[in-house]
Amino acid sequence: MRLFALILTITTLVGCSNNDNSEFAVEPKCLQDIINSILEEEVSTPRRTISSFDYNQQIVYAITPNSFVTEPATIILDSSCNTICLIGGFAGDNGETAGCENFENAEFIETIWTDPR
Repeated sequence: MRLFALILTITTLVGCSNNDNSEFAVEPKCLQDIINSILEEEVSTPRRTISSFDYNQQIVYAITPNSFVTEPATIILDSSCNTICLIGGFAGDNGETAGCENFENAEFIETIWTDPR
């Protein structure tokens, strides 16, 4: 009987967990502000994502652009959320890619966040 009560309690707690996607754990922590900002925008199709890559022996983060922007560029950030470069789009084609030579050789690690809306 105690086991049943324990299972019921755990199930209830899990079912009542906070599903607010604006405050879940992401690393590095500075990405949370970016996620919160994205969640304040109109929903973009395709959905915006944050992915991690191994680039020149460091972990970097790619923020996909908002689909409402003409000639959007993917933003590449370092682990402190400083912009390294822009890839693609009008800005990326105007010399902003100087910080990301050979980014096509970066190794995808994982998608760490996708807009849930």
